[in-house]
Amino acid sequence: MPAPLTADIVFYEQQRIRSVWVWLLLISMNILFISVLVAKLFFNISVGSKPANTTELVIITSLSLVFTGIFCLLRLQTMITADGIYVRLFPIHFKYRRLPWSSISKCFVRSYKPLAEYGGWGIRYGFTGKAYNISGNKGVQIVFNDNRKLLIGTQKPQEAEAAIAQCFSVP
Repeated sequence: MPAPLTADIVFYEQQRIRSVWVWLLLISMNILFISVLVAKLFFNISVGSKPANTTELVIITSLSLVFTGIFCLLRLQTMITADGIYVRLFPIHFKYRRLPWSSISKCFVRSYKPLAEYGGWGIRYGFTGKAYNISGNKGVQIVFNDNRKLLIGTQKPQEAEAAIAQCFSVP
């Protein structure tokens, strides 16, 4: 589903991972793997009691860098328009997912507990439904006509609430 035209957008938010501990962990992991690989390639020094061979080190280091690259690209994009809510978690979703107002029975902003309700952040499945979230504890709660639930995290709860009030009317 293509994104709506800019003129149609009542609310737009893009969130990225800003958590310092996540970036410290990823950077530390990459420094460790790169250091071990450099020690093996240039100084023929093996690390550990069961050292990996060069091929394994190259694969592990490459995967670590790719994983970090995905985290660098990761962003949750949410748009509210007159015809529905558009959401995508890029680069997992390349296209926006359109949630038409006609398929929604309730839509409101609420506080939530990411770990307790959904087991963390990202695309999560919990006892209370599905969630797309990056950080924080505020989200747009959507209840569909078939009682499925989706929570989309937001760092702009007041603006999201105003956009929902402007665009959504209970069928």
